[in-house]
Amino acid sequence: MNIIDLQGYKQHKLSEKKRVEKETMEEENQNIIACLGIGVPGLLDLVKNHELTDDRKYSLNSYLEMIQNVFKKEPRDLFYDAVRMDEDAFYDKHELNWSITIDKMLTFLAMMKESSHSTYARIVIETMEDT
Repeated sequence: MNIIDLQGYKQHKLSEKKRVEKETMEEENQNIIACLGIGVPGLLDLVKNHELTDDRKYSLNSYLEMIQNVFKKEPRDLFYDAVRMDEDAFYDKHELNWSITIDKMLTFLAMMKESSHSTYARIVIETMEDT
């Protein structure tokens, strides 16, 4: 195999990897949408299955700082809209990525579940009101 063939092979593998990642993300988004469509039980299931890692906790803090300081938005408003809007409508309103916001919301709720179950339950119910 010469250098050109190797570069072409690497390019093909990279594009195949991106295609698979995109398909996986689309499947995950469809699963999230289906769970949110169920209401509170679906959201509880998403939180239960959300892996709470140190990286996600750190990323949540950075995200909250960014949306409050740069975008001048309240996290609660974003989280409420994320469960009520599809990806495009959410982006049109907030100019933020729906999938990332959902991930941050699930991280926040998982942290609340760990630390204060009564507050967690209240927030879940409030979040899903009128959906």
